[in-house]
Amino acid sequence: MQQFLFPKVKDLGPEIFADYVSRAPDEYCHYNFQGTHPEYAVVYHDRDFLLTDLYNSRIQPGKDSREIWDDRHYVVLKEGVNETIIGELTSFEDIKGNTRITYFLLPQYRGEGLMGAAYEEFVTGLSREKPGLSELFATVNADNKDSFRFLLGRGFNYLGWGTDITRDKSAGDKLSYYMSRYL
Repeated sequence: MQQFLFPKVKDLGPEIFADYVSRAPDEYCHYNFQGTHPEYAVVYHDRDFLLTDLYNSRIQPGKDSREIWDDRHYVVLKEGVNETIIGELTSFEDIKGNTRITYFLLPQYRGEGLMGAAYEEFVTGLSREKPGLSELFATVNADNKDSFRFLLGRGFNYLGWGTDITRDKSAGDKLSYYMSRYL
């Protein structure tokens, strides 16, 4: 039977975190920097960097980021006694006060319906934790059609497009789709 767990980065420890990131370093870099800094992928291949600098940056909220890395949840697929980190899910309050959701799934697990199942379980838990929460928001890079379709399939509606002013500086001036979902 499949089950999902959602530990935070500080609960994983540096070794497990480094193992996860090193399984798809280029994809992980693209996810975190939205394609604006491909040169950073070099350090995502460096295990010492993953164990120290990157892990430490994830357990200590950065003063320049609006996302709270410490609150990022990792998606652990549990099948029997085996547990495997397959991606990330998190929610945070953006600069407009909206509850945003972000997600990432390692490439080898895509197309199996795993993120959809994990997402629904995560949002159900989020709704219990925040009983007054009535709407979730997301932004999707304009070139990420798979993510756009994923959110449509989860009840999100397209609100418009533009540059993402609700994130930190790393978003750059790439065009994004704005989406929301009522709970």
